[in-house]
Amino acid sequence: MNQNTFHPLFLKTKAFLKRNAVYLIGFFVIFITVWRLRGTYEFAVTPNRGVKLAIYLYFFIGFAAICFTMAKTKKLHLIFLVMTAVLGIGFMLALPLQLIPDEMVHYMRAYDIADGNFIAAANATGGVIREFPGNLFIGGNNYQEYFSKIGFQLDYVNTTENPYTSAALYSPLSYLPQALGIFIARLFTDNSMAIFYTARIFNFAFGSALVYFAIKLIPFGKFTVFTIALMPMFLHQQISLSADVITNSLALFSVALALKISHEECKHSKRYLALLSVCLIVMTMCKIVYLLFILLIFTVPSNLFRNKRNAWIFKISILLAALAVNMVWFAISSRYFVEFRDGVNIAEQVKFVLSNPITYLWLLLKTFIDSFPTFFSAMIGFMLGPLTIAVSSWSYLTYMFIFIIAVCITCDNQRIKKSFKVVQAILFAGTAVLICSALYAQWNPVGVPYIDGIQGRYFIPIILPFALFVPQLLPLRKATEKGDEDAAALTCPAIETTGKHKMLIIFMLFANFIALSDIIVYFC
Repeated sequence: MNQNTFHPLFLKTKAFLKRNAVYLIGFFVIFITVWRLRGTYEFAVTPNRGVKLAIYLYFFIGFAAICFTMAKTKKLHLIFLVMTAVLGIGFMLALPLQLIPDEMVHYMRAYDIADGNFIAAANATGGVIREFPGNLFIGGNNYQEYFSKIGFQLDYVNTTENPYTSAALYSPLSYLPQALGIFIARLFTDNSMAIFYTARIFNFAFGSALVYFAIKLIPFGKFTVFTIALMPMFLHQQISLSADVITNSLALFSVALALKISHEECKHSKRYLALLSVCLIVMTMCKIVYLLFILLIFTVPSNLFRNKRNAWIFKISILLAALAVNMVWFAISSRYFVEFRDGVNIAEQVKFVLSNPITYLWLLLKTFIDSFPTFFSAMIGFMLGPLTIAVSSWSYLTYMFIFIIAVCITCDNQRIKKSFKVVQAILFAGTAVLICSALYAQWNPVGVPYIDGIQGRYFIPIILPFALFVPQLLPLRKATEKGDEDAAALTCPAIETTGKHKMLIIFMLFANFIALSDIIVYFC
């Protein structure tokens, strides 16, 4: 063979490597993930070889499915559908039932609603106690112990009393998907694990559907939503029975829908407006600390109405409706307030805050300054499961980097209207204050100079407003001329070419697979 024979071969090889570089790098990082898992002592000594083989196959088949989807389509919402299914199945199987924060009380609340009890019964002390069938709770400290309970059947004779006061505070709307899953499963079986997994699947499917449409509808920032919805902590919550599933998903969907209505002229705008109104009212009812999401209704342009007067009447009406339903639910749920810790007195804490506003504002500011890195990393997911599984820094630092890039490349000050920017700023800052204030009142002794109990996952619903607002403070792109901002928001095309994001998606997958391997090792 002469030199001329090798030259075309070299060019073909070079072209192949260039064309498939993303997938080859992806295969390499997945191989490293599997090799890392294989080399972990806790996993290596696990006796069941069939389970090990299934885990290896999951990583490689899941990776192949995602790569195949990326090769066939550039639509992020379709890629999300496959990716969330792959990762969701992994997280759902890796995390034993009832070993996600507060999942047990959420299960009890959903089970109660499945029985038709939409409002929990309160005893004289404000606690909520109900008799549940035996074998309903099937947690375990490791996989061997946990999966030994596969054959457990609900025992309706030997019932046990269990309190779920904290979950009773939430609106029954937060538990409808889980309750529906429990109701349908019980029509066919009394197997404890089957019922629990069916509830998880229904909750996960509903939440994922909302995120799917959020990515599909949002006019720009699609990759930002995509990135948020595939954070390890978001997925970790999404496959649980937590009320956070509908809250987190509705938050993304509501912001996406509001952006769609306010920034794009569409023949379905009035239908979208009706849907947005319902979503916002439901969103505020899920948890009262997210009440400020109702402000998104004020981003709706007035040209959807006959005149500005009608526009303001509609917006104020939606605001009043949200306030009314929340006042009604607060009146109902207030009977469930229980002070779980010594020194906690909600009424006295509120009095302290109102009488010392400057002191409390300084306390809030100090809390955010001191703890923001912790909140942010926890929101990404550096502690999973019962918040005792320390995830490798490879995972959450990689994902943190991806999130920062996603925000920078998909949001710029040419696209977002000034009115929307103002609402997002108020929504983010105000909700953060409400979250901290609620925990200060319910979880901390009166007058203490700190706020204990804040977890990063509480901020997931406001991460998209944060991601949309913060870049407006930075000169990421050339600003538009004065007076043309709103017009630019309508005309500027979204830079959402999936090809530019493939490498980021691969590393996103890598971060989640590392998190999954850490969970698997923990429960081995």
